[in-house]
Amino acid sequence: MWTCDWDASFLTTHLLKIIIEEQMGFHAETNGPGPGTLSSFYALLGCKAPGNSSDRACGQPLTYNHISLEAWSETYQNEWKLIQSQYVSMAPVDVGSMGYDGTSSVFIRKTVKNHAYYQDGIVLDFYRGWNMSWSEPSRYFAELASINRSLIVPCAETRSTMTAANENYLRITGDDAGVERLPDGSLAAICPDDYFWLSPTCRQDSTRCVPYVTGGSGWGMDDLMQKVTSYDMPVAIAVARSWSTLPRDVNVFFYWWVPDTTFLDLDPVEIVFPPYDFRAYTSGDKRTVAASTAVTKLVSQDLVTLAPSVEDLVRNLRLGRNDVMNMLKDMQDSGDSYETVACHLVNDVQT
Repeated sequence: MWTCDWDASFLTTHLLKIIIEEQMGFHAETNGPGPGTLSSFYALLGCKAPGNSSDRACGQPLTYNHISLEAWSETYQNEWKLIQSQYVSMAPVDVGSMGYDGTSSVFIRKTVKNHAYYQDGIVLDFYRGWNMSWSEPSRYFAELASINRSLIVPCAETRSTMTAANENYLRITGDDAGVERLPDGSLAAICPDDYFWLSPTCRQDSTRCVPYVTGGSGWGMDDLMQKVTSYDMPVAIAVARSWSTLPRDVNVFFYWWVPDTTFLDLDPVEIVFPPYDFRAYTSGDKRTVAASTAVTKLVSQDLVTLAPSVEDLVRNLRLGRNDVMNMLKDMQDSGDSYETVACHLVNDVQT
């Protein structure tokens, strides 16, 4: 069973593991964690290094990972289609929704929002409030230079090297100074210091850039690159080595989603962008807010043969968002492990 590096993935996987072992009599192991949903695709495909975006070591004749829960597959439709076409006999199978949708966006601390609004009348929870023609958002955040680069993943190891995403960025924004064509023909985002990509409005003066961090290999990176360029937002984008801790230690704005409790204690406030445009977004134009996405369950193609009853269990598994959030809050409040909290739910259902 392949896990991804966030609480809801760990928790739901341990819940399923308990059911498979204690109620069905199978042995189950957890592997990973991977940096994001893409790693789940490749883990179930049998790749030896599913989390390594530069070389996932695919093409293996079998896989040792058969289940992955909490997959945000709609975010990676292009990659999913590519895998389905290139690895017909091994491609993983989507067996439906977890029972709830997920919502991801970018957030600031509520204290930052209040400071900007009540002191200077600046509305930082709305994208137009970031336009440098009439505001200086960097005043309310940590200085870009103050962030220790050892806490940041080099751009060369993130989604900033993904050609398809960068081609979309160039097509939508026309910002040819923000990306570069490499000798092998790929298109990569330009990071002047090798760690942060800078939006056009602060590219000439990085002291005016507001630092933003995401996690994994660059969750939502290409989405935000399009937005900050299109709306004249002075932003420096990077991937944190420890996404769950850096926004607590440093005053940045950050990527987050629900169901999740990672940043509840910061009282996060979402930055509002133009409403979701289905036709534009699905064609690669991500200047509007992302839609809620189905959180799904993936299985390896051979699971139905190896353990059909387990495949059927996964296919029929359904949880509510409140169930997951309550388990996460229970874990946060009690300090109990994923296994213990998952066990509580199983026992509650049985009684």
